Amino acid sequence: MVNQHPPIVVDGKRMRALRKARGFSADALAWHSGFNSRHIWRLESGRYQHAAAITLAAIARVLDTTVEYLLGLTDDPRSIAELIAAVAGGEQP
Repeated sequence: MVNQHPPIVVDGKRMRALRKARGFSADALAWHSGFNSRHIWRLESGRYQHAAAITLAAIARVLDTTVEYLLGLTDDPRSIAELIAAVAGGEQP
């Protein structure tokens, strides 16, 4: 059987912008997420466009966002916890 799942493509520019907005250097993000800074740089620069889900989950956790945001599937960078709190408070997500 052929794998019919589309590849997971990272929005590197979005990832870099959020990293900077959160006050992380590439080295700090790499350290906190368990990867080397070269890997982070390659994702942000588009040299690696495809990433494993576990990689994106680790980066999203450090940047306090969602994997969906890093993939460009949503424009809301808030974490799941922030979204739940917003909905519980009556805000539209």
